[in-house]
Amino acid sequence: MSNKFRLKSLSVEGFRGVNQKITLMLNGKSTIVCGPNGVGKSSLLQAIEWGLFGWLPYISGGEFEQEDAIVNQFHSNELATVELILENPQTEFKIVRTREKSRWSRRKSLLTLELKDTTYDGTEAEEKTRELIGLTEDEFYASTYLHQEALRDFITGDINTRNEVIDKMLGTYSLTEITKGLPTTKLQRITRDLRERIQSLKASELSRLPAARSKLEDYKRELDSQKISEDELQRLHSHLHDLRTHIDDLADEVDVVITYEEPSKEDLAAIQKTIASLRKNLSEIEAKRFQRYDNIVNRVTALKSSKNQVNDLRERL
Repeated sequence: MSNKFRLKSLSVEGFRGVNQKITLMLNGKSTIVCGPNGVGKSSLLQAIEWGLFGWLPYISGGEFEQEDAIVNQFHSNELATVELILENPQTEFKIVRTREKSRWSRRKSLLTLELKDTTYDGTEAEEKTRELIGLTEDEFYASTYLHQEALRDFITGDINTRNEVIDKMLGTYSLTEITKGLPTTKLQRITRDLRERIQSLKASELSRLPAARSKLEDYKRELDSQKISEDELQRLHSHLHDLRTHIDDLADEVDVVITYEEPSKEDLAAIQKTIASLRKNLSEIEAKRFQRYDNIVNRVTALKSSKNQVNDLRERL
């Protein structure tokens, strides 16, 4: 921070993951905060951030938009309170930011600033705080507070996300956003994107042509290797049609429903697929015929048994 302000003490209650009041006397010294997940380490850092500026720019999404993600859900008074005391060799001031629980997270908070014998409230307190620390929000995140989310995005994000993080760390993010919004810059970017897209499409189509030609040559070689002429393919197609008609008749006799696709007269692979399908159909018909034969045999056996029983009864009479 400018003027070398350091954090003397931090008091947090009812804010984010902190329910009961926590007070840390830091006395302007370097401090390491450690502990397992869920004990409130991030909440303490966010409390400093929120206390100074009244917002958490890295928090967004469902929780932040649909409910109050600032006030602790279990706080008895439903009130978030953060108190910061900052000091430098010349002066000391205290700020207290509070916020009542709401239906969502963007409700404004209330700030009070105590400097020497003067108390500031509301907008006046906000302006005086920024004047004292001498930093805007962007400058604060660029020079003082390195977010763990920023580190994560820099390590795991794509190139655009990394560039955005670097811009924020250097304090040039706002300038970059303004530049992107200029009409000429936007038009140049759109033109460049279109040209890259056209080149990509051309390269893609050109790469497909040799592959298609190669596949066509492979089909021709396969056809030549099997020494099957086009006339032979057509005759084979005709034979398949006749065979198909015969199989249909057999299927009707045994009540079997079969599917069939008419192959192309010039497609050897399709004809081979049809032959395999016909073989499968014949197997289904044979299985059905054997099933009907078994049923007939069982009925004949039952009739013979009944006849023998009737004859036996007649002899007894």
